[in-house]
Amino acid sequence: MSVQIAYTALTIIMVIIILVGYYKALQKSGTTANASRNKTLYLLLAFLAWFIYLHFVSQNYFLYNFSFPPRFPLLVFIPTLLCIIFVPYINRNSPLVKALPKSWPVYYQTFRIFVEITIYYTFIAGIIPIQTTFEGYNYDILIGLTAPIIGYLAFQKKWLSEHALLIWNIVGILVLASVIVIAMTSFFAPQLWGSETPLIAKEFTILPYLLLASFLAPSALFMHSLSIVQLLNHPEKSQ
Repeated sequence: MSVQIAYTALTIIMVIIILVGYYKALQKSGTTANASRNKTLYLLLAFLAWFIYLHFVSQNYFLYNFSFPPRFPLLVFIPTLLCIIFVPYINRNSPLVKALPKSWPVYYQTFRIFVEITIYYTFIAGIIPIQTTFEGYNYDILIGLTAPIIGYLAFQKKWLSEHALLIWNIVGILVLASVIVIAMTSFFAPQLWGSETPLIAKEFTILPYLLLASFLAPSALFMHSLSIVQLLNHPEKSQ
C-alpha cells in the first residue's frame, strides 16, 4: 500500500508544481490574472480528464494484453509521446515559452530521485523486474541527482553554457528512453531476459502503478523537450 500511496502522492505533487509554474509563467508573459486563472483551470481539467481516461482503460487489466495492436503503447504511450513532441514545438515562439525561466524545466527533473526510489520498492513488491531499477540497468536516478547541480552551475554560477545544458537534456532523454525499452521488452519480449512469461505483473497496468508510465515518466520527457525548445529557440536569454 505504501508504494501505491507514493505513486499517487508524487503525481499530485508534480501536478501542483506544474500548475503553479504554468500560472506564474502566464503572469510573466503578460497574461491578465483572470485569464491566467482560467488557463490554469483548463490545464487542471485536462489532467483530470487524462486520469479519468486512464482509470477506464486500465479497468479489469484491459491494458495487459499481447494481441495486435498492443493496447498499452497504443492507448497510453503514443498519446503522451505526441504531446511531448508537438506541444513544446508548436508553442516554441509563444510568449509563455519565452517567459518561462529556463531553470525551471531543469530543476523539475530532481523529482526523478523519488521516482526511482519508488520504482525500487515496486520491484520489492514483485510488480516489476530488477533490471528496471537502479540495481539493474536503470540509470535514471543520475539525471535526478545531477539536476539541481546542473541547474545551480548553469543558472546561479553561470559556469555551464547552454550548449552543456542541451547535451544534458539529450542524455536525460536517452537514459529515460533506455528505461522504457527495458520495461517494454520485459513486458512484450521477456525472452530477451531469459523468461517465457512477462516479467511485469498485471498490477503495473492499472492505477496507481500506471501513473509511472502515463504521467511521471512522460512529464520528465516533456520537460526535457521544453528545455531543448527554449535553448534552441531563445539562446540569448539564460535565466
